[in-house]
Amino acid sequence: MRSPLKTLSAIKQQLAILVLAPLLIVATLLLLLGLGLHQLPLVISNEDRGFDMPMAGHINMPETLIKALDPRALKVTLAGSPAEAQALFEAGKAKVYLQFPAELTQDMLIKVDDPTYVLPHKIEIRVEGDNPLFRLLVAATIAKTSIAAIAESGGGISPDSLPIPIDLGPLLEGLAPAPAYMATAVLGFLAWVLTGLLSLFDLLSLRRAKAEPPEGPGAALTFALAFGLGGWLLYLGLAGLAALITGLVLPARFVAGSAVLLLLCLAAASISLAAGTRAKSVDHLRPLIPYFILPLFFAGFLFPLELLPTWLRWLPWLFPPFYGLNATLAVELGRSGSATVWSIAATGLIALVFLALASLPHRNKIA
Repeated sequence: MRSPLKTLSAIKQQLAILVLAPLLIVATLLLLLGLGLHQLPLVISNEDRGFDMPMAGHINMPETLIKALDPRALKVTLAGSPAEAQALFEAGKAKVYLQFPAELTQDMLIKVDDPTYVLPHKIEIRVEGDNPLFRLLVAATIAKTSIAAIAESGGGISPDSLPIPIDLGPLLEGLAPAPAYMATAVLGFLAWVLTGLLSLFDLLSLRRAKAEPPEGPGAALTFALAFGLGGWLLYLGLAGLAALITGLVLPARFVAGSAVLLLLCLAAASISLAAGTRAKSVDHLRPLIPYFILPLFFAGFLFPLELLPTWLRWLPWLFPPFYGLNATLAVELGRSGSATVWSIAATGLIALVFLALASLPHRNKIA
């Protein structure tokens, strides 16, 4: 039986966690959003020939824009041709692709003099990834720099009259599934958290009641499957309920993506089982609770990894949702590739490793 002093100390610790946790979460969120993008790889193909003005001399709008780009936010690579820029973007060596047409400056100057002139050429911009917040941040960063830099270039252009012909098709295509993306991302994360924590609390109850926790491969697999399937069914149920009540249109491949999420839920239950059967005290298990919650910020599915400082971008690799939840969303949106296949394999491997660890004999008694 625990002494009154130990009980009081445990209560104080729990109250401190309840008070500090929301403050830490808000502080982390503000820090991520406040720092902005960090060295985001951007490849540019500038075909613009510029325009010679009698008083202002030679003007090339894209060159002005490129010089004004913040090197702390964007790591710019100038490609020699559109084909080279396209190849770098498709190879994943750049997260953003910008192509300026040959007549861009000339068309913009004509538009200033003749508002009825229809701009025939547009800036092509493409952004890798499906995260809506990331796409908006990229668009806002480039647009802000564009308006300020080009307006300062002269030629009678002002921010109020500045015509910037951007092809918004690729950006809008990425933003179209944003409601379904955000809803399934949040619900998938909720399934991961609840699966991990509920299985952990169940193990604590067994150990405190002096009951034997699951031991051996068969019992460990049954435990992980029970809680993993429970979290997965919760995900399906909440998604269906959201679609029914709010009219949310679920992604076309929702069922296929949910199969990947099942692997993630199995991984959550296996991690709890491995920790819960081998820890010597409750104190040793407390760090596992924030471990299940921190992926909200550091797994990349909600808040872009590009908001992290470059020296901290290894951190998401420590969290299974970095692999499982991002793969789930990619499959649901029908944009999976080789990286998604590797992420699915990594999620399954995590589940197997911790399940094997939980299957090993254990003799610890939770205090």
